[in-house]
Order: sequence, then structure tokens, then C-alpha cells
Amino acid sequence: MSTLVRDDVFWNSLRTIVRLFDPIIEALGALEADTGFVSGVYRWFRWLRYHTVYGVTSPEPEPELSEAGSESESESEECDSAQLQTLTGIDILSDAAASVTPNAPANNNEPIGETPQADGAYTHLTAVSLAHLQGLFRGNIQKRWRYVHTNAMAVAFLLEPSMNIDDFVGSDDELVDDQVRTLAERCGLISGTGIPALTAELLSFKSLKRSGGEALRAKYSESSPRDYWGAQSERKYPLLKKLADIVFAVPTSSAASERAWSIFDHIHSKRRNRLSVEKVEMLAFVYINYGALQKDELDLARHQSCPESVDTES
Repeated sequence: MSTLVRDDVFWNSLRTIVRLFDPIIEALGALEADTGFVSGVYRWFRWLRYHTVYGVTSPEPEPELSEAGSESESESEECDSAQLQTLTGIDILSDAAASVTPNAPANNNEPIGETPQADGAYTHLTAVSLAHLQGLFRGNIQKRWRYVHTNAMAVAFLLEPSMNIDDFVGSDDELVDDQVRTLAERCGLISGTGIPALTAELLSFKSLKRSGGEALRAKYSESSPRDYWGAQSERKYPLLKKLADIVFAVPTSSAASERAWSIFDHIHSKRRNRLSVEKVEMLAFVYINYGALQKDELDLARHQSCPESVDTES
């Protein structure tokens, strides 16, 4: 153990791994929040794919993203400060280990034929190059991106007013029009005759977003896309409004539903779930008949949960 904590390669590798995991943890925290929307999945994965920590940059400078949109300078400083504190903590552990751990004396009395590996002794780590680790992380992010890169993600990214259309990845900007029409047909919002009307609404909305520029995106940077489309008139974007209601109803994580199931399991115990209809009716008859035999009214619910608190002899 003392050799492990004094291994500089171990601490340097730990610093690198923490630095590579920080963006992923930040993205997961935003996507598992109850305030996230499907459009955020597209935005955060784009941010991860072009993050400088993985040795790749986007064609154009891309700002750091937070839950509400682009981070301000103060938020970026806080993020950098938090990362610095993390690395400083590792440095403190490394320095402390070096100062309190004595140098292990060499053991020259080892039996012939036995090696440190045979004794279960620690062997120094071999440093892995940063480029190799960056490539490994990029490959896993790209693999996950191919899984979540569906039509609904691009459509949601388009329909959120605070998103920049120029941030579409690859050919998504050209394909999103057909994706909107396909998704609307699958949801039963339009038929073949309704495609021209939907296309007109789509082009009008895209033109509004492009002409509005950064000022329009900043205006809605803290607004919920569901509230935005809920406030839109039925006469301006009737089809896009219905499509947005469907798209933005999809959660970004199952964390909220898992919490709901946890609460449900707490309320509905396994014994209650095993009760059949006949047993419930029998218990109801017992409670009713028991209450009818009493001279005064009896709080049956209280008697069931805490019988000693009810005086049944009066």
C-alpha cells in the first residue's frame, strides 16, 4: 500500500482520469435533472463531442453550456475553480502520502525463485498516453451519440427557441425538415395533404430563428420550451405547436420515474399488493360490523393504524 500511494504514475493518471470524466459528469447532472428537455440531449452531446479536454474542437469556437444555455464568464470561472479544487485535492493527497509514508526498506532475504508478483506485492503502473485515453473517451461518446441521435432529438433542438440552428451537427440542418414531416406523420398530426402547410410553418419558424439571431436566443435562454409553445397562438403555428407538445413531453432521464416508483413502493407495501378482492371485502365487512357493535362512532382508520389510541370499552 505504501508503494501505491508513493507512485507518481498513479497520481498523475488519477488527475488525468478525473479531468476526462468531469465534462461527462456535468452533462449527466444536467440531463438527469427534472428541468431538462429532449433538446438538451442534442446540445450536451454536441458539447461533449467537441470538448477541448478530449483533444478535439468544433469548426467554430463553441462556448461552454449550462442547463439554461451558454455559460456566462462568471459561471465559467466557477467551473474552472471547481475543477482546480478537485485537482488540488488530488495533489494534497499525493503530497501527504509522500510525506507520511516512510520509504520501505529493501528486503534482501527473499527466497530464491519468488518474485514480488508471487508475493502479491505492488508493481508500479505503466503510464498510458493522454492521446490514447482521449481517443478512448471520444470513441465511447461517439458510440453513445449514435444511439441517442434520433429524429426526435434534432426536431426538439430545432423547436427550442434558445437553440442556434447553426449548431446542427453534420447534415442535420438539411435533414431536419424531412424529420419534422416524418415525425408529424407518425404522430398522426398530418396526412399527405397536410405536408405543404407544415412545411410553410417550419420554414417560417426557421426564418424567425435565423433573423432573430443571438438577441432572440438570449431572450428565451431561461424560458421553458413547453411554456414557449404553450403561449403560442393556434393560428400562427398550429401544427408545430402540436408537434412541440409531443416532443417536449419526453423526459431526458428515467430518474424522475424511478423516484416515483420508489415512492409508490413505499406507499403500497407488498402485503397490500397481495390482497385479493375477496380478502379486501372480508376485511371491510369485519371493520363495518365491528363499528356497528360499538355504542359510539369509531375511527376505523385510526383503529387500524394505531389500535391502542382508541378506547373500545367506552
